[in-house]
Amino acid sequence: MRERWSAGEHAGSHLFCELKERGYTGSASLLGHVLGEWRTALPPQPRRGPPRKLPLAPKPRKRRLSSRGAAFLMILPPSKLTQVQQQQVAQMNLNEDLRAVSQLSQEFVTLLKERQAEALDGWLKRAKACHVTELGSNVFGIRRDYAAVRAAFCPDAGVMAPRRGMSTGSNF
Repeated sequence: MRERWSAGEHAGSHLFCELKERGYTGSASLLGHVLGEWRTALPPQPRRGPPRKLPLAPKPRKRRLSSRGAAFLMILPPSKLTQVQQQQVAQMNLNEDLRAVSQLSQEFVTLLKERQAEALDGWLKRAKACHVTELGSNVFGIRRDYAAVRAAFCPDAGVMAPRRGMSTGSNF
């Protein structure tokens, strides 16, 4: 076997067949272990066959849009969306329920920015009629805290009335 190895025959299956013809009773795996030790002493061989193709660029991993990310896109003004975000919004708008939630979310943000308290009740009715469970729970929460939400819509909502001792810090 050593002579055949030295002559350049390094294929384990060929050597195993030749040994079997000469009466070898051992297993192929035992021969494989011996040949494995002999192969470590061989110089590295150049790769045979066509050269391997290298990838041009690593494929970017696409991350799924989280519900929080989708909600953010629904309230972001369309003019501030990146191209990728515009594609995500377009994909979401293919779904009728998501499109309705997106439109209602945009309306709510506009009403709040423009302090249109008188339009809140109409928005609540349209949102309730939407029949999207998550939006319905938001409507319930807004109705539960209606006075506070309505106050946030008023033009002077950001102004706090001074409290006694507020300027001096003496209300300890």
